[in-house]
Amino acid sequence: MLTSSACADRACRYRLIGKKGEGTFSEVLKAQGIKNGKYVAIKCMKNHFDSLDQVNNLREIQALRRLSPHPGVIKLCEVLYDQPTRRLALVFELMDMNIYELIRGRRQYLAETRIKIYMYQLLKSMDHMHRNGIFHRDIKVCARATHARTHARTHVARERALSQQPPTAHCTSHCPLLTLFPHC
Repeated sequence: MLTSSACADRACRYRLIGKKGEGTFSEVLKAQGIKNGKYVAIKCMKNHFDSLDQVNNLREIQALRRLSPHPGVIKLCEVLYDQPTRRLALVFELMDMNIYELIRGRRQYLAETRIKIYMYQLLKSMDHMHRNGIFHRDIKVCARATHARTHARTHVARERALSQQPPTAHCTSHCPLLTLFPHC
């Protein structure tokens, strides 16, 4: 559970390096932990939030907590909420690139075995989501991230609890992250 007292101290634990990307509802920044030197991705939400209860009840945060721990789900490292500015940031591990960046400009296609591995692990991760009541609504190549071409992770851009109504044209941006680990 997120508490306000710890949030001000947490924000000072990262040194911002640069911008990784931007979407409709958030901006992703590359940062480095001041104490441990580890690189992270900080997803800064563009919306403002009125209370800690509202933050703790966000579907994205609840889905990440529901799906973890699992080898196919990225761990949510920290939730940073600044009550005076009503801003929210989610801290995740940093990935090198997305799958689109991996294949863009290649002279050769990805090996069929590598594609099969990515697909198998994507489906295993989705199975885990479905078994835990989460329905994925928008899988896309640009949302899957990789680590040095050996690990791939899927950014689940749109999800909804299975018990709710079927997805409509009005999709939300709440996004748990899934991890794909190819067998090397």
